[in-house]
This record gives sequence, structure tokens and C-alpha cells, in this order.
Amino acid sequence: SSDLAILDYEEAIALDSSNADAYGNRGSAWLGTGNLDKAIADFTEAIRLNPKDVAALGNRGLAWLRKGDINKAIADCDQMIRLDPKNASGYSDRGSAWLAKGEYGKALDDCREAVRLDPKNRALWGVAWIEAASPDPAYRNGKDAVSNAEQARQLYGLADPFHASILAAAYAESGDFTTATRWQMEARDIAPADQKAVYQARLNLFQAQKPYRIDAKR
Repeated sequence: SSDLAILDYEEAIALDSSNADAYGNRGSAWLGTGNLDKAIADFTEAIRLNPKDVAALGNRGLAWLRKGDINKAIADCDQMIRLDPKNASGYSDRGSAWLAKGEYGKALDDCREAVRLDPKNRALWGVAWIEAASPDPAYRNGKDAVSNAEQARQLYGLADPFHASILAAAYAESGDFTTATRWQMEARDIAPADQKAVYQARLNLFQAQKPYRIDAKR
């Protein structure tokens, strides 16, 4: 469990307070428990001890993103990419941060670069999502959205409602509202009880032959 892992890493740190890996590993364990502040503190110490610790930078960026501090998340991803320009995770994580900021063009560029570097990177879902539902029409492309979402489905399956809903949004953007409705029904049916209304609202759009747009005010 995360609690036992934390104890193990605390013992390692007590034996050697300059052990950057132990701080990074304990940070990951804290991240797993949802304690973002303690995770960030440990990742920060790991980076202080080893400024080239790409994993710690990536994990701290993820923690900043979960805290809603998007600019700090982007800064960590920038540094991660500078240190390791071929690290697909740096681009996919920064793409998620740009998406959260509503910077759809930058998000799409980063997600595409992540997929170019690693064709099986889950940023493929991000590409499909922006192509399907960007509020800016410059980044929408229904045909490409369907192709990318279907490729992602073949690679990863549809284990959660959000990804099923991306597939539905892609079909809606392509004008195939029948298929969009079918996938959105699946998304609604597998959604947790407290999220069903959100997925039902999107289903209502598709049944009315209307595409979905990401809320540009986010």
C-alpha cells in the first residue's frame, strides 16, 4: 500500500538524506494518496538534489495540475522537455495543462508531438477531444477526430465514461449523430451516479443533432 511505501522511503531518507530517488518515490506515494502538498514538497527536494530528475519534474507538474496551478505545471513540463526533448510524457502532460487553460492550439500541438514521439501515447485521446469539441473551429476536424478516437479505442478500450464520450463527440462532429448517440448512451450508463446528469446533458445534444463544445470559459 501507499502507506507502507511511504514508511519504507522515510527509512531510506533517514539513512541518506541526499537520496533523491527516495524523495521522488515518496512523492509518488503521496501523489497516490492524493496528498498533493506533501507530494510537491518531496518532488521539489528530489529536484533540488538532482536537477536533471525528469521523473520528479513530470510528477510535480502532474501534482501542480491537480492542484489547479496550471502555470507551474507548464513550467515543470517545459523544463522536462528541455532536459529530455524526446520524452513524450512531457508533451502529453503539457498538452493537458494547455487544455485546462483553454489554449487549444498549444494543447493540440503538444498532444500531436507526444503521439509522434510515442504512437501509443494516451495523448491520442487529447488529439481526438480537441478535434471533436474545441470551441475554436480552427482546431476541429470531425473525420480526423473519429479516426484518432477509434485508434485510441483499439489501443486502450473504453474503461471509463470520459473516453467513451470523446468517441461520441468525435462522431457528432463528423455529423454521424446516430453513432454519437450510441456511444454517449454507453458513457452515461457506465458513469458514476453523481456524473450521470452531465453525460445525459451531452446525450440530449446529440439526440437533437447538435455537436458538443468544450466550455470555453474554463
